[in-house]
Amino acid sequence: MTVAETVHDYVQLSFGPDTGLSIYNDFWIAPEARPRDLVGQRVIAVDSTINEALIRFEGSSLTVDLRPSAFHGPEAMQLHRDGHDPIIWS
Repeated sequence: MTVAETVHDYVQLSFGPDTGLSIYNDFWIAPEARPRDLVGQRVIAVDSTINEALIRFEGSSLTVDLRPSAFHGPEAMQLHRDGHDPIIWS
């Protein structure tokens, strides 16, 4: 189950105790919602292209803009998994 919170100027999603995703780039949720509306939803699919990453939940989807104009820092996202090196979109 997903836990979501806004931390300063980015969003942090947790998918259980061992996996987390920090999103620093522009993103949107469809249907229109806030990150906290993702709480409790299960991820059912993940897809990405050069321009966006799409995370599909049971009742909504979150799209992260990966175009250069959407960056607010050196990284778009970071995936953290206990026991593994982080995966960084930059």
